[in-house]
Order: sequence, then C-alpha cells, then structure tokens
Amino acid sequence: MNERYRYWKQGVKTDRWKLIPDTDEAFNDAIKKGAKYTTVASFTLNENKTPDRYFSPLYFDFDSEDVKNAIEDSKDLVLMLESEYDFPIDALRIYLTGGRGCHIEIPAKTFGAEDGGLNLPHIYKRMVEKWNFDTLDYVVYCQGKGRMWRIPNLRRSNGRYKIPITAKELLHSDYEELVKLTHNQRPDFEFNSPSEYPVCDALKKEFEQTKKEFYENKKLENKTPIKSDKIKECFNENVPSCITSFLNIKGLTTGGSVNFNIIALTLARYYVNAGLSQNNLIEDTENFCNSNFSDSKSYHNFDKKQQHLRNEFNFVLNNLEDYPFSCGYPKSLIKQGVTKNVDCGNCPLGNDVKPLPVSTLSEIKANPLPLPSMIIERGLLVAGGILMISAPPKVGKSQIALNIALLLSSGQNWFNFRIPKPVITLIIQAEVSDPFFQDRVLTMFKNADTPLNSQNLKIAPRTQFDILNKDGFNVLKKTLQIHKPAVCIVDPLVNFHSVDDENNNSRMADVISNFRELTNLTSFIIIHHSRKAKSSSPIANLRGASAIGGAVDSIIEITKEDDGKRKCTFDLRYDKIPNPIYLHLNPHTLWFEKTVGNLTKRQKKAISKLDIDVEYTKKDLVSLFQKAGVHGSTAYGYVNVFISHQYLHEKGGLFTLKKGEF
Repeated sequence: MNERYRYWKQGVKTDRWKLIPDTDEAFNDAIKKGAKYTTVASFTLNENKTPDRYFSPLYFDFDSEDVKNAIEDSKDLVLMLESEYDFPIDALRIYLTGGRGCHIEIPAKTFGAEDGGLNLPHIYKRMVEKWNFDTLDYVVYCQGKGRMWRIPNLRRSNGRYKIPITAKELLHSDYEELVKLTHNQRPDFEFNSPSEYPVCDALKKEFEQTKKEFYENKKLENKTPIKSDKIKECFNENVPSCITSFLNIKGLTTGGSVNFNIIALTLARYYVNAGLSQNNLIEDTENFCNSNFSDSKSYHNFDKKQQHLRNEFNFVLNNLEDYPFSCGYPKSLIKQGVTKNVDCGNCPLGNDVKPLPVSTLSEIKANPLPLPSMIIERGLLVAGGILMISAPPKVGKSQIALNIALLLSSGQNWFNFRIPKPVITLIIQAEVSDPFFQDRVLTMFKNADTPLNSQNLKIAPRTQFDILNKDGFNVLKKTLQIHKPAVCIVDPLVNFHSVDDENNNSRMADVISNFRELTNLTSFIIIHHSRKAKSSSPIANLRGASAIGGAVDSIIEITKEDDGKRKCTFDLRYDKIPNPIYLHLNPHTLWFEKTVGNLTKRQKKAISKLDIDVEYTKKDLVSLFQKAGVHGSTAYGYVNVFISHQYLHEKGGLFTLKKGEF
C-alpha cells in the first residue's frame, strides 16, 4: 500500500500547512515543533503530489454559540447510533473541544470504511445529512488538503483543553459537569481499540448505500465530449466571437467582474459542449494563460492557470447536464465595457431571443385570467403552488405533513384551514424504512376522529433522487403523469438534490425551479429543515439559501415550546397571514391536536366527563377517561396534566373538579 500522509500546523491561521508521514513518530515530532492542529483524514498522494485516496473515521463537529445545543445534539447522535443501528457506543471516540462543542469519531473499521476512497469526505457528508443535526458543521467534509482537527490535551487560549471522554460520561453528565472536565488534561486516557468490536452491519449498510447513491448521482465514470445539438446547429466550425475574445485577449481589460475562475469555467463549458477535447482547450488557451490581466493569487502563473482549466474541463464533463454553454457571463462583460470587439449580432445563440408577451390593461379587463383554486384555503396551498413545512430536527414536521396528507385525501379540514374536496395525495419520502412508515400511516388512519378515505392516499417506497439530474427529474415527472396526484409531498428536501452547499443561492434556486417546472402536474408540499428560530419570520429561519424561501408560495414553520407544544407560524403569498396555532402530539394516535388555552381538545373532552363536587380517586379518573376513548397510559397522563394545571383539587387522596371554565 502507498505511504499515507497528513498535514499539521501551529495555532495561527496564517501558518503554513506542513506535510508529514502518517506515523506516530512523525506526529509526536510535530507536537514537539508546536503542532496544535492536524488533519482528520490521512491520504495517499498521486504522481502530482495531490491526494488520491482519503482514510478517516466518520467524524462529526458539533459546534454552536450556545454550547448546550451542541452537547445535546452530540448526545442525540450517540443514542441514535445505539438505538437505530445497534452500534457499540463504547467504540466511539468522543472529545469535548473545550470551546463551542464536541467532536465525535466513528472508527472506519467498525462500519467497513477502512479502505478509504477519493471522495470519502463527500460521501460522509451525504451520509450525515440524512440525520439532520442542527448544530453539525457540514463544512468539515472537505477534500483537497482536508480538514484540520485540534489536537487533544493542548491548552487553548481560554485556558481549557480538548479532552477525550467516554460515551457514558457524555450521556450521564449534565452541561456544567462536562464543562468542568475541560479545565484539566487527560493525557493517560486511552480509547478502546476498534478491533475489539465486530463490524456494525446496519451502519455498514448505510455507508455502502450512501456511497452507491453518491457515485450514481455524480456519474464519475469517464465520458466523451459530444457536441451539443444547439452549438452544433449554431456554429458548426465557427467559434463565437466572445470565446475568441477570451482566447486572444483582444479588447479584454481588467476591472468590473473580470474573474479568471469564471472565464475558465465559461471556456470549459464551451469546449465540452462543442465536443472539443481537453487538449484542444489547453492548446487554444496558451495566450490566455500567458496573459497577466488577472491578479488572482490562486492562479498567478502559466502552469497553475492551465491546471485549473484542466480541472474545470473535467468538472463540466462530469456534470454536463448542469453546465450547458451559456452566454450570460460573456454578455455581462460586454455590458460593462470590459470585453470589446465582440459582435453578438450574427451569433445564433445571441439572437435566439423572443420579446415578452405584453398586454394592455384594457386587454386584461376584457379577458382576465381566472384565479387558481385553493387546495387548502386561506392561501395555505394554491393549485400549482408550493407549500414548505419547516422545523428543526425531531420536532414533528413529517408527522404533521402526514396528518395533512390524510386530511387532503379525505377532504377534511386541517384545523381552521378548509380543504374543499378530497384530492389524490402522493407521498415520496427518504428517511423512514417502509415497514415503519406504513405502520405510522396506519396508526393515524385507524385513530382519526372521523373516517378517512384510504383510496386517495398514495405512498411511494422509500427513495431519493436528484431533481437537478435529468434522470431524477424525469422519474418524478413520469410518476406524476401516471398517478396524477393533486398534491405531492416530498420529505425531506435535502435528499432530493445534489447541492453540496445549501447556502448557494444560485444552485438552490435551480432546485426549487425544477420543482416549479412540474407544478403544471401537481402542487408540492416540501419538507425542509430550519435553523433554531432566531427571527419571527419563517423565511429567515429556513436552513440554507434565502432563495429557498423566496421561491415558495407559503411556509408553515414549526417550533417546539418549552412545555412540549408545537407552535405553527405561517408565511403566505396569497392571503393574510393568520395568527400562530399551538398543537399537541397525541403519542398513541400520532395526530397533532389543537391546544386551546392550556388543554387540547381531547383533554377538554375527557375532563368534561367529570361532575362538579364529586370526589374521585385516581383510579376512578383513569377509568372514566378510558371509557371516553383515552388510551391507558395517556389517561394517567391526563390526570397529571389536570392536577398540574389545578383543574383538579386533591384532599386526602380524593380529587374534585374545579368550578368554572377550562
């Protein structure tokens, strides 16, 4: 096997990254030289001295200004691994960072990832995105040189230390106890060896499935450039004058939006779509790479510019469907006067423009367009529209969406939002295995207050696809054409696109745009994650790019109150924004019930069975509530709620109902 390496550096941000062999001897020597950080992953190098295979544990960086939130997410991860994957949590390598959170590593050997891979960090990122932890830093799953990790037991500027701890310590210590631990080193602490534990089959299956999905979506197999029909039709052997201006550096001046990186991408898009080779690109750009019009620090010499052009060519080639040739950037330079001597007048691409269809007000008055119908009234879901339901992880957004789906399929109102008629509703989800998902739906169906229509609700098997990919888009389109749902629920958004950075406005706008393109076939309810609420605006609290909230028609934001109630806040494009509503989950029926005052409707119904001035034992109360249709343990819970809210008075072990309204 090729020798493995890693980088280290000292504390300052400007410090140079130093390459060392991945050995204990080299690592200890680096610490003597002042190392405070080292890369999480080790790697082998190709002949160009760049990483060609990464080796690392599955790693997590929980980081938050409110450190308590990061610690809670860390605990949730450990509990999830134990309960859902039967993972031996004593095998975890857990560190309190002594700063804003917690690092957790799952040894690669425990889930079959010890052979590493070229795209291992990106596969890990795709894998952990499915688990949706609010404080998890997704930036750490990078390639190139990799991600630096603070070395344990070295004093931080705040006087504390990054220290190793056990899973038991993490789970059974409160926040203050954990912080106290970071005030001292733990140099003698040793983690258990991964070889002590068998491979976790469930986690290995998750890893292998994610790896398969990653390579299917990225389509990294070798491709041969094929001239796109549009360029073939437009140019034949002629090169557009904007591309010629780049190649010859004639009339190209500095300033404005001149950016070597974007020009390189534009050239790569043209050469790939024109069916030309990488060698053609490199040969034709000799003058371009020899020029000094760009003061880029990253591409400051001929070799670096040519290497970047090769990289851009390969990137476009492997993502051809997403990167057709576009006139947008060349035209923007022309408008700024940066690019001169460019004639779009005879360019078929430049002339392929139609004017906007404009109507006079008189014409509109004579033939006004009819308003679209409302699938859920008060502007919540318009026919051909997109409703987004957002919430932090584990708050219940998928269950609320399921409640709404059952009501849509039966034409029954969702609280004060009228659903005028039953409609075919399709659910496409990626998170819950089919047996558990079906059990959840059947539980809701059987425990609904009124009979529901089972024929109108359609459920796809657990799946995921990339809406930006032609194949993924067509799968969804074909499914909608065959099953003809009036509403399609997509849960969650992150599993149905391939954008690595959800903060990228342009790419996320493309995602919502592709869903919008299919609204001639259905209306969408899209489930998405939100940040922990920092604003009263549901749009501002959405996770990722602002383009997401701006592109949908309505939003239901769900937050969890301290008492467990869920607060639903609304943002609507087509109607007045209603007041928030408060819901309470019935754990037996899996239906969210509206909370009126301090009691839910079901609780009010149960307490209405009691008479004033009659004395009841706890057993009497539970029996009465059960006869009223309340499940066993919930009946006991109701008694405790009524006592805590002082609707029941206790005297000598007997309870009487408080007079007045409840």
